[in-house]
Amino acid sequence: MATRRAACSCGNVQVICDGDPVRISMCHCLECQRQTGAVFGNQAWFSREQIISILATPLNSPVSLTPAVQWHSSFVPCVDRVPSTVR
Repeated sequence: MATRRAACSCGNVQVICDGDPVRISMCHCLECQRQTGAVFGNQAWFSREQIISILATPLNSPVSLTPAVQWHSSFVPCVDRVPSTVR
């Protein structure tokens, strides 16, 4: 089986997976267009069992929605999309 490696542009987030993706998709929704700056967003999906390691040092930024409510967003300096999980 092949080992797959992915990283953001600045290297603060790195993922290593074993084997082929369980799904490869291409999306053209507005959110994917905004996040990628392109017409399509491409994704490779792996099962949790395939993940060998995740090295992540994202920065947290508090955003005040109201004086009583704060939301924390994780990002990396290069502003790439970071790996996410579907629950």
